[in-house]
Amino acid sequence: MMIKGVYKQTEEHKRKISESQKGNKYAWKGDDVGKRGLHRWVERELGKPSSCEHCKTTEDRMYHWSNKSQEYKREVSDWQRLCVPCHRKYDKKGSTV
Repeated sequence: MMIKGVYKQTEEHKRKISESQKGNKYAWKGDDVGKRGLHRWVERELGKPSSCEHCKTTEDRMYHWSNKSQEYKREVSDWQRLCVPCHRKYDKKGSTV
């Protein structure tokens, strides 16, 4: 007997849950996920950012997950932590701060 909430979900378990939700149009978006949903996914995968990768600040300010390629891929390597000023500069220039 397994006690509820005590075990760690394996990748296989997560995959099965994900597969089971595909028919539920309200829960599963697949690759059609919007920017907001993708940002939530990144935060679940990488945590809440608390520093900026460009200016290296760790001051008490807002930080965002910024998409490097502007393609909004579901790949954690395609995301970076930026403070709001660096994020604005990055999005304006398109690739570098």
